[in-house]
Amino acid sequence: MERLIDFSRDRQMLCGGCGRRFVVDLDWLDRWEQGGEKCPGCGLTCEHEDAPRVTVDPDDPALDDDRVATVS
Repeated sequence: MERLIDFSRDRQMLCGGCGRRFVVDLDWLDRWEQGGEKCPGCGLTCEHEDAPRVTVDPDDPALDDDRVATVS
């Protein structure tokens, strides 16, 4: 099953330094890549090895085998 692509959707981030999970928009990601944002939990920037990375949304119904056929 294919889903519509939504490049402007919010993204889930997971910090490798402090384990904090948070949601950001595309503007935040743009500032992040330019070094203008930090992890709200521990302050790591994009230059750190354990910096936050985009991750899957654990509540995404497409990850639930019993519900994936109903996702549009």
